[in-house]
Amino acid sequence: MDEEKKLEWMKRRRITVSKILLVISIAYFIVLMLIILAIYYFSIGYTWIQQLQLSLPNLALAGCIMYLLFILLEILLYVDYWNQKKRIEELKKPKPLYYKGKRLLVYTHPEGTKGGIFSRTIIPVDSETFINLRHQIVKPEELWGSDKEK
Repeated sequence: MDEEKKLEWMKRRRITVSKILLVISIAYFIVLMLIILAIYYFSIGYTWIQQLQLSLPNLALAGCIMYLLFILLEILLYVDYWNQKKRIEELKKPKPLYYKGKRLLVYTHPEGTKGGIFSRTIIPVDSETFINLRHQIVKPEELWGSDKEK
């Protein structure tokens, strides 16, 4: 259960980081567009941008590099989350059973039934596998009586 909480925390963290990166990206894009509008459409001039010691192509290049880093960070966060989720799913899977050193596959009829008395038939499939067929002979209500009888 602790692993599931950690996975949920990772998911929330990934979403939060994604939102922050999206806001930064949109803000940078808006600032760059305002600079372009100020220079070319409003004819404010290019001198005030030169005081930043960056040219307009360098600002655009910095934005592209920033977007590339953000995309890589998003991919890394997603891959990390996906790997953790896959690991937790693997831990939840039942471990394979072995009988006489060979893999044992268990099939129960009716499916998912617990309690009662079951027949047990072990059938060899090949040199590495056995099948255990379990069929419910006596239901638990018949053994212990139902709650209605009490």
